[in-house]
Amino acid sequence: MVGGPGYAHPTDISFEELKAIGAVPVVLSLEDAAVPEFTELLTTHKPDTVIFAAGAGGRGDKSRTRKVDYEGAVKVYDAMEAANVKRLLVVGAVDIRDRSKGYPDYYSEDSSEFPLSWIRLRPCRC
Repeated sequence: MVGGPGYAHPTDISFEELKAIGAVPVVLSLEDAAVPEFTELLTTHKPDTVIFAAGAGGRGDKSRTRKVDYEGAVKVYDAMEAANVKRLLVVGAVDIRDRSKGYPDYYSEDSSEFPLSWIRLRPCRC
């Protein structure tokens, strides 16, 4: 799944490059699509693992950041449960940003009730 309708970023890999390595690129909006759409996508393609590397990236206000970074993630996680996809790789940069700003109110390190096998990958502060 790549971006949403109209999404483009100058460093994005092209659909052709993704297809060349055996991927099946699909465009679906984290902001607009509902859980059943994500569930259908996962049920149709049956991935072994979902890589969640989405983020508002500072584009838009705090409500958009919450909609993409939190609500979008929850939609994907709920769809993973419904589609019986258990492995998740989360790529996120929340811990390398300006730490004086603090974390979003929805951010939590508690994973005691999280039903997926997951790994969080963060870029370094080099």
